[in-house]
Amino acid sequence: MSDRLQSEDPSVRLAAIAEVGKWSLDKAGPYLSLVVEQLGYSEDDVRFYAYLALQKITGQTMGYCYYERPDSPRNVQAVGRWREWLKRRKLPWEGAGKSAPSTTSSPSTTSRSVSSRPAASGPAGSVPAASRPGTSQPKGIGT
Repeated sequence: MSDRLQSEDPSVRLAAIAEVGKWSLDKAGPYLSLVVEQLGYSEDDVRFYAYLALQKITGQTMGYCYYERPDSPRNVQAVGRWREWLKRRKLPWEGAGKSAPSTTSSPSTTSRSVSSRPAASGPAGSVPAASRPGTSQPKGIGT
């Protein structure tokens, strides 16, 4: 999976992100840092799917705004919050691989919600990157 998440081919990355996005936190854990790094990728679709996958797996956005540029101050800070969240978590796939994370714990809630719109919608009148004509849309995210 790691090689697919780092593929030069965006369609391979999209498919890998979509697959990870279907998994539980326990199963997706070893790949979360690679998914977080996709938030800075040059292709809009890859960033959008990474955003959806992380939100579905963790229930958080960390303030990331998928329809803004990856180098916007908001998104740079959000990616930093994701990295910090990953560092703070005591996860079984890091180190000795002991017990699974508690199902009662949740990711940090210190970030603000991007908006009250559903995760798959953008600003009024915009079309999410993954919905644009001529772009591939792997199955699995948001379904």
